Amino acid sequence: KGVRPEDTTLELALGWLALPRDIGKHPETGEMIVAGVGRFGPYLLHNKQFTNLPAEDDVMTIGINRAVDILSQPRPERKGGKGRFAKKAAAPKAAAKKAPAKKVAASKATPAAKATAKKPAVKKVAAPKAAAKKAPAKKTVKK
Repeated sequence: KGVRPEDTTLELALGWLALPRDIGKHPETGEMIVAGVGRFGPYLLHNKQFTNLPAEDDVMTIGINRAVDILSQPRPERKGGKGRFAKKAAAPKAAAKKAPAKKVAASKATPAAKATAKKPAVKKVAAPKAAAKKAPAKKTVKK
């Protein structure tokens, strides 16, 4: 992102094709640190944890010292916890119940709403149909 096609060089293109690249092993954990570009931009991967790479750092040139420095910084907390349904799951059950919805005052309701509100629901019951009687067939008389 941010590179015009006419500014692309063979060296730059080969660098992109080499991503994700191993930077080196973390000095404390011994796990490999990997730099790459993903859906949300450049990142560092260490110990199955993704960390966004700051805008001033380049994914192609970042070294082990800078990567360890970035990984040592505290991670920002995600909004909403774990996933989009965490707020519902974390809410106490007593607070989950809502107050019953208030009815609209008759004076504020529209005329159409007033008409439908006053009429009780009526079920239509189909009357049994009488069997249709056929007219007797006319007989033709031969002469």
